[in-house]
Amino acid sequence: MADAGAWWQQLSGSSQNVLRWAHAFAQVRSQTAFQPGQDSSSVVTGGEVDALDVLAGLLIEHGQDSEPWDFFEHFGLPVGQFLHRSGVDPAALRAARDVSEREYPVPPIGSEVQAIVDYGIRSFASSDPEGLLSFKLLFGALLDTPNVASAGIAAALVARGAPALDVVASYREYATMRVDSGVSAS
Repeated sequence: MADAGAWWQQLSGSSQNVLRWAHAFAQVRSQTAFQPGQDSSSVVTGGEVDALDVLAGLLIEHGQDSEPWDFFEHFGLPVGQFLHRSGVDPAALRAARDVSEREYPVPPIGSEVQAIVDYGIRSFASSDPEGLLSFKLLFGALLDTPNVASAGIAAALVARGAPALDVVASYREYATMRVDSGVSAS
């Protein structure tokens, strides 16, 4: 979707927060010198937001009480096995998140992430009562599109003996399921 404001407005508040966290992860990753309290004018935008940043954002946004954490726990997948975002200073991450919110009405994302978002809006958002790409639908879109995070998750599933394609299809079905009253399943 070409107009950034248009796709951004089609995300739930939680999904917007996930992409803000993802942008913060990308910033911290790209700037070893980024320090909390650093003047934001000295922050160099770099580090394209990738699918692993989105996964990290999904894991941090709602904490361990969320679909992604439940998914990893259910299949016995240690998050760090394929996330490769270790050593991120929480204070630097929070500062980068604040900069993202303050200075970017819509955080910049890379083509891989744009493909996830576009696919999610096009294929999943209609199952949300408000027609938005919700948190759990964003996770479904990440799992269902070819990207570095979904590839890592699929490999980890296969290593555990789980049929990755069936697992992703099952999550897609769960995420897009609507209850008869028109309210999406939680």
